[in-house]
Amino acid sequence: MSQDLNRQSDQPLDLKEQWHNVLKKLNSEYGNEIFNSWIKNIKIQSQEDEVLNFTVPTRFIRDWITSHYLDKIIFFINSENPAIKRVKINIDNSLSTSPLQMGNNFELPKNDSPNIHNNDEWPLDERFTFEKFIVGPSNELAFASAKRLSFSEKFEFNPLYLYGGVGLGKTHLLHSIAWQTKENNPKNKVLYLSAERFMFQFIKSLRQKDTMSFKQKFRSVDVFILDDIQFMIGKSSTQEEFFHTFNSLLDLNKKVIISCDRAPSDLKGFDERIKSRLSGGLVADILPASFDLRYSILKKKSEELIERNNNSLELSDDILVFLAK
Repeated sequence: MSQDLNRQSDQPLDLKEQWHNVLKKLNSEYGNEIFNSWIKNIKIQSQEDEVLNFTVPTRFIRDWITSHYLDKIIFFINSENPAIKRVKINIDNSLSTSPLQMGNNFELPKNDSPNIHNNDEWPLDERFTFEKFIVGPSNELAFASAKRLSFSEKFEFNPLYLYGGVGLGKTHLLHSIAWQTKENNPKNKVLYLSAERFMFQFIKSLRQKDTMSFKQKFRSVDVFILDDIQFMIGKSSTQEEFFHTFNSLLDLNKKVIISCDRAPSDLKGFDERIKSRLSGGLVADILPASFDLRYSILKKKSEELIERNNNSLELSDDILVFLAK
């Protein structure tokens, strides 16, 4: 290496600024969950001609970033610095997974992120409540089911399984369930996290030989909410642990809510036992939004932006119709 980790302070300021800009774009692109789980673990190391070198704490993190986010990272880096054509990610076991450092600690400005509230495991977005969810024919079953589950101490279905494509409101409903459940009874222990995070923590517990703490943490909650279970496809050991966690919670009559991008029967690469249990409660799909629903969402978002930013600019009805189409 032309530079080592001890010489990061010698890096030119413009490279630091470029990487800072890239991080903000990545946070905006993927959201707080993915950014905090994976991208913030990247530490800039050096630049050698057209190659930018990074380090991460573990091989697992490197492999996950490479397979899921590397193309977008390279795209954003190249847009900031066209001279950089490639990225190399190295492993440095001495790194901690604390917030990304680059000479000084990097932190996203507070006003770059939505207002969030930390629960036991994962931040909940205050924008994602039932009151702010726009209901239409394509999502009314999912909405009604989520709301009924949130307000009922006794519930007829368990688990609740919501599925649909990207951007249709699954995560919004999961956050809404968490918020409402805590509001109804602050003593309820609600755990919301992504399947990526579940997998990461499970592997971490294996490496640290502390699986009992992992099991206790996930099996002692009142409401367990897991987002994007499709990320467990092909991960047999993680699926096995999830299956036992899932069964334990159902046996204790705890609420379980799952989201996915496909129906349980379409989860190829998943254990048949899990698929059967996922189908055993209420399965509700969220279909692509109709024109009327898209228009209503855009109008609501426009009104929220005006209110939040104290801005007099208002989109005309013609523009909203154009965008909805």
